[in-house]
Amino acid sequence: MHAGDPGACFYGFHPGDGRPSSEEHRQDCLAYADQCKAIAAAQGDKRDARDLEAFKTWMQSAPLNP
Repeated sequence: MHAGDPGACFYGFHPGDGRPSSEEHRQDCLAYADQCKAIAAAQGDKRDARDLEAFKTWMQSAPLNP
């Protein structure tokens, strides 16, 4: 992983907490989840696509970690 890694947003959570650290972090996670979901769907991986959609639903309304 490096600073330019698009998946780095998934490592930006505070330890032991899955809440986004900022609105920018939330948007980065949602955008990357969309990319991952498209790949899963193209590969026919319904479980991953379903799990990513559940993650997106939660991330859209998760409270920010202060």
